This record gives sequence, structure tokens and C-alpha cells, in this order.
Amino acid sequence: MRDSLKALLLLNACECFDRYFWEGLKKNGLSPSLLWEDRGAVAQKLNISESADNKIGRLVSEGWAEREYQACLENNIRIVSIEDPEYPARLFKCSGAPLVLYISGQDLDLKDAVSIVGTRKCTHYGRNAGRNIAVAAASAGGIVISGGARGIDASAHEGALSAEGATVAVLGTGINVVYPKGHVDLFRRIKDNGMLISEYPLGSTGKQWRFPRRNRIIAGLSDVTVVVEAPRRSGAIITAGYAMEYGRDVWAVPGRIDEGVCSGSNALVSDGAYPLVDIPDFVNYIFSRQLEIFTQKEDNIHFEDQSGLSQLENIILALLRESGDRTVDNISSECKMSASSVMTTLGGLCAKNLVYPSGPGRWRAGL
Repeated sequence: MRDSLKALLLLNACECFDRYFWEGLKKNGLSPSLLWEDRGAVAQKLNISESADNKIGRLVSEGWAEREYQACLENNIRIVSIEDPEYPARLFKCSGAPLVLYISGQDLDLKDAVSIVGTRKCTHYGRNAGRNIAVAAASAGGIVISGGARGIDASAHEGALSAEGATVAVLGTGINVVYPKGHVDLFRRIKDNGMLISEYPLGSTGKQWRFPRRNRIIAGLSDVTVVVEAPRRSGAIITAGYAMEYGRDVWAVPGRIDEGVCSGSNALVSDGAYPLVDIPDFVNYIFSRQLEIFTQKEDNIHFEDQSGLSQLENIILALLRESGDRTVDNISSECKMSASSVMTTLGGLCAKNLVYPSGPGRWRAGL
């Protein structure tokens, strides 16, 4: 292991050093090996807090960097430092570029990357929107990036995978830690078709501060960030803030003005984010090429061929898509159908994931 990589692993493990410290080390002509041979010499030139100094000393005495490096080799985990030519170029240009990335999965060229983020506690509408945006982006050849969390993140990864596209999950834990635990299978499939990325050492657990911090990587790796549903105080809004800071385009899916889950994403639109109101238009704009909408896979609900529906199903689905939420009584009156027929037909459409209950007694068409 190179001295520079060992030094960067040690600094990264402290979670308090940035690229400016590393650049200062080099500008002052200080050898990376001084971090374990003579930290006092480094401290004379650069600021190292007592707690960080103690942690580096402990890690060195335990031989941690060597063990970390060996564990990554044994588990087919790549360590890419800010000194390596394969470090993602788009992320390298960002002020918050991490010193080290742990990468597991395929060797992807992270170009045409779209991050799709949002709240964990999303609505059915938001989950469908995230999935279908990801399907369209992946089908156009883009790489879908998100955070591996429940809700919008999971729907984005699932959408990309369903389109047989590549997706990247940037984790707020060590790369060998599955969080949430229910995403074991999802993470496995992401590794098979994309990458898991983390800046945190192996075994790092999901501490509260680590998730907002990792959001700068999601934004930094992406050409474009899409916020689907997000409250004003949420990780997705933090990601959008980083994207703006890095000069990247931010898009937001408009939501209901009376739902707190959409307050942050709606505020982004009000503040100048691009409103994502049509998925094909968005993809055509981003990738500058025509998306062949009607060749999408059958699991892409929004573009699915509806020819297999009954006449009543087509009538109700058309009404809900045109007019939005409706109660059973509304549908019965507008479609000239009995309430029992409406309920039976809605049950069939719901089983096909074409409609869903949007509130007590109310129904809405899926995306």
C-alpha cells in the first residue's frame, strides 16, 4: 500500500479532514508518512485537533489502515483516493470531494448521471413518480444515482433496475453495512448492475450526521438532481442545495400544496428549480435525444399498453387520469355506472397497479 493511500485512509477515518488539509500537506512539502512517523512536524504547519491526533495515533498503533486495505482486497471492494486517476472527475471538481471512496460492484463510467432523491415517507404518487423517472432515465442510457434509503430512493433504484439500467447507491454507512436491513436484496442487485459507494470505513454504522454529509457525493456525481417529494427539512433538500452550490441543474416534481411531504420540493420550484411535469420531455431535454416511449418494458406503468383492459376499466382510468382524485360516488355519477360496478372495476385496476387509494374513499390514477 502506498504511503499516500495509507495517509488518506487515516485522515478519512477521522471524518474531520477535507481536501484542503491534504492539499496543504502537499504544498508544505510534508511527506504523508509523517502522519505516523512525526505528527508533530505536521502540526507545526497544519492544524490537527487533539481528538483527531489521538485517533490517528490509535489507528496507527492498531495497524488499522493495513487491515482495512487487506479487508477490501479480500471482499472485492475498490478503494479510490482523491490522488487516483480513476477518481470520478465530476466529483473531484467539487469543494466537498471526499478523500477516499469505497466502491463495490461494476466499473461504471459515471457519465449522464441523474440523481433522484426524496423523502423516506413518500406517498404512493411519489413512489411511482420516482420509479418512472428512473425507468425513463435508465432507458435513455443514463445512470440513476440515489441514497439507498426507503421511499423515493428505493423506488429510483428499482426503476433503473427494472429497465435493465445502471444505478448507484451512495451510502451513509460503511459499504459492507446494509441499512436499512430490509434492503439486502436491493443492494445485491445494485452491485450486480451498478455500484455501491461510500466514503466511510468498513463497518461504519448509520449515525445521524453521516446521511446528510453523504448527500454532497450524490449531488457531486450527478449532472442533474431531481427531487420528487421532500419536506422543507430533509436530506433531499440538502442534496439539492449541494447541487446548486456545484452549479448543477435541479429539477423538482410539483406536489400538492396542502401536503407537508411536498413542501420542500414545491419550494424548490418556487425558488427557480425546473418543474418536472412531463417525464419524456425531461429525458429528452437532459439527454438530448428522443426517448422511444412506447418500447418501454411492461413493468413501466406510465407507458404500459392498456389494450388488455376492459371497457369499464378504460373508462374509469381515463377519467382519473384526466380529472384527478375522485370518490366512488363521483366516478359512478360521471361514468354512468353503479357504485358496485365502480368498486369492482377499481379493484381490478388496483390489482394491476394502475390506480390507488389517495385518501379516505378517494382514488387516483398511478403514473
